[in-house]
Amino acid sequence: MKKIIKKIIKKFLGLNKFDDYVDIGYYWSDSFKDSIFKCDINQNLKRLKANLPEDSKKVIDLVLERLIFLIPRKNQKILIHKNTLFSEYELSLQEKILREKTYEKYPFKYHYFTSETYFFHNGIKFLNKNNIDNFITNNVILDVGAYNGDSAYIFSLYNPKQIISIEADKNNFLALSENIKKFNLKNVLPLNKMIDSINSIDNIIKDLWGGGSQKIGFIKMDIEGSEMMALNGATNTIINHKPILAISIYHNVEQFFGAKIFLENLNLGYNFRIIKLSIFHPSDEIYLLAIPNGD
Repeated sequence: MKKIIKKIIKKFLGLNKFDDYVDIGYYWSDSFKDSIFKCDINQNLKRLKANLPEDSKKVIDLVLERLIFLIPRKNQKILIHKNTLFSEYELSLQEKILREKTYEKYPFKYHYFTSETYFFHNGIKFLNKNNIDNFITNNVILDVGAYNGDSAYIFSLYNPKQIISIEADKNNFLALSENIKKFNLKNVLPLNKMIDSINSIDNIIKDLWGGGSQKIGFIKMDIEGSEMMALNGATNTIINHKPILAISIYHNVEQFFGAKIFLENLNLGYNFRIIKLSIFHPSDEIYLLAIPNGD
């Protein structure tokens, strides 16, 4: 039936290349569209862009333009040509991945290619060798929003001392635990916890180590919109360890503009970048990358 409907629409619209169109409606776009009427977006933009490199400013402009003016709300659907949704750079990366079958190199199989993990290694690909040597190799990685262990698998390639994988969803945690065994990820510690005011990152680390001195060198967060709460509950950990941070900020406008300000107010001397880790989605997987000054 779907094939018949597609043929009818294709004929009606005169689309010779129907596959070049993307059927999209985006869950996270509502918050950004509503922000136009609820806050001074120009002032927020000015603060967010302050002291950022030019490539980060371009990512911000690109994503906001798509979220506010192009991509429909979550309860809407529309066909948009891929050349409108994606830049030439993104399209070239898509073609490269499909041509080289990059997705076949990794054991976790999905109905889509998770470029944030498999291509960009959750932001690690944006770091230099010195960053990796000093903060990741032989250091502890805190993976907040570990899903099924795909990110832990990638992180393990960098030989960290330990990976603490925190996942709230029970089904995802079951898959995470199974994949740890399947791929012999001996240095991964899985924790089935939802980050909140009680199960804060500071409290979790305190419960694990007490007054221990293990070095946390890298924290990745992607917990579906709860990143600001998680950051607030990780203040002591961030101050004491001063790790590299890769924080997802695409779920709502509060974290998009607020995460950088929160970290700036800690006065720890971080350098910031805004990076886009999604290749096959126009506005997913936008991260704030915070790197300690001088590294």
